[in-house]
Amino acid sequence: MILHALAERGQPGHPWLVFLHGFSGDCHEWLTVGQAFGAYSRLYIDLPGHGGSANIAANSLAEVGSSC
Repeated sequence: MILHALAERGQPGHPWLVFLHGFSGDCHEWLTVGQAFGAYSRLYIDLPGHGGSANIAANSLAEVGSSC
């Protein structure tokens, strides 16, 4: 299973920040917050059943975790 995500590149040498949305949200919730961390590369993930990953089913929290 491949989840939908948006990526924004930061400056070389900085670690990646990963943003996960809450219940019934999607990756777009974090875009404004992520802009405050422009030096860092950022990955905004749509969890199964949400946003661009809406067609991916997860039947348990363990399945959601393993998809990340």
